[in-house]
Amino acid sequence: MLRWAFDATALALILAAVQGCGSNNSSSSAPDASANGDGSADAGTEAAEAGPDCGSTPPTGTQLVASTDPAVILTVTDDDHVIYEDLTTQEVYGVATSGGKPSDIGKMLSQSDTVWAHGAAFLYLPTAASETSPFAPVSAWTAANGTSVISKSAVAWDSYVYAYDASKDGKYVVYYATTNGTDATLTVSTIDGKTQTPLVTGVDLTGQGMTGPSGTFCWPPAVQFVNDTVIAQYCLPPVATVDAGTPPETATIATFTAPGFAPTTFGTTFQPPSGPVTVDPTGKDALLLDPSGTGLSLYPLAGGSPVTVDATGVAGLFTATGDVLYLTTTGSLARYTATSGTTTTLVPSGIAIAFDVSPDGNWLQAASQQNSTTGMTDLDLVSTTTPGPANHVVKTATIEAAGFTADSQFSLIAGNFPPNFHFGVVNFDLEASKTSGGAASKVLTTAGEVLPTTGSKVVCNTNYSPSTGGADIVSIDLSTTAPPTTLVTQANQHVFETSTKKIAYSWSCNENAMAGVWVLTPP
Repeated sequence: MLRWAFDATALALILAAVQGCGSNNSSSSAPDASANGDGSADAGTEAAEAGPDCGSTPPTGTQLVASTDPAVILTVTDDDHVIYEDLTTQEVYGVATSGGKPSDIGKMLSQSDTVWAHGAAFLYLPTAASETSPFAPVSAWTAANGTSVISKSAVAWDSYVYAYDASKDGKYVVYYATTNGTDATLTVSTIDGKTQTPLVTGVDLTGQGMTGPSGTFCWPPAVQFVNDTVIAQYCLPPVATVDAGTPPETATIATFTAPGFAPTTFGTTFQPPSGPVTVDPTGKDALLLDPSGTGLSLYPLAGGSPVTVDATGVAGLFTATGDVLYLTTTGSLARYTATSGTTTTLVPSGIAIAFDVSPDGNWLQAASQQNSTTGMTDLDLVSTTTPGPANHVVKTATIEAAGFTADSQFSLIAGNFPPNFHFGVVNFDLEASKTSGGAASKVLTTAGEVLPTTGSKVVCNTNYSPSTGGADIVSIDLSTTAPPTTLVTQANQHVFETSTKKIAYSWSCNENAMAGVWVLTPP
């Protein structure tokens, strides 16, 4: 799935479009703003008023919140609460996809890509961090407990960098507390913020992504919850010796399991963190690169001796069954079967990057080359069960892998990116190829996001309009030759999928009773 940041230009366009309709900013996303008075309304009951060109298909589905102030969805929690922001007031709300009165979470002045949802919990920065002050307050919200201040000063950035997380059950938040930006204390808090437990003190924050004579500095420290277990990656300041001087900074990786959060240390000489640790679907084992930078091993989260997967392994990921698909120093792709400890070489050479495994576990999107300037790659489709050559679906480094359909029948590809696509609104051509074989074919131009739903169907937004800052939402069934079905025209740019495969979106193209937050069931 591809998701692009909601950029400032699009934000300004949405505000301009709505205010151009005569907004006096007197309305809001308040809970009593819905058409039925209970946070919900039926679709299609009111014609659009005059204003911007909002297309021919008005919002459809169930209106969760009516708001003539522009509302933009930030995320959807695992317990199906839509988190959205009123762009006029910068107030953040949460509303259940089943309807009801929205909960006022609080004001958020930080960028939208600093928010984080895990399980039932939503984490956000009430005020923003900066490049010169890499810390900010962190607050948490759940539907059951409301909003709580977790920390007045925690390691943070202007985007989410895995420096804070919540447990899936919504009971705890883990973060790095700091008041000076140079050292931190790994801390776990109850979701209400009332009980704070320090786990590790003296975590080094001085690197901030730079390199020096001793190698790569350790920034930022990373932390994640796997069920009720914290996995932390952090560096302590290296200690100089008389004979050898100051050694390179290395990372400690450790776990802490609720409720006592006693530490289990995997090691203290790992490479500095570059993202979250890869964990098997059962939450039992972590797949780690050995401290030397070569070799993959499985580390039990509960403690115990690691199991070597391959001494030449350099990167890997888990299948749904807990097996490991991994790459080696020679470019081979192999499968390690965890239950038996056996290894099968799938492709002997030529694989450089592994992206995504199909839902049925039988296929892998991979690449053999990458453009160092754009980051684009080619695309190989590889069987994860049967050894044999890769299917070179795209032979030039011009695309991004976009995952699979829910039934694993199609591999999705994003290509034909515009120049300077790293900035502003990003549109691309959506292509698809059958996993059973064959070339890729274009299915949609100027797509913006891709959400696989059920079967071979995907929901995308397309036809981005600079005048409204919105885009159409369409549904495509790749198993047929039927054209895309337009669900809504000129909705706000981001769409989200709920646990029940519904689509959450917001619509602010025109200031009328149709504006607000919606959820629909795609065809």
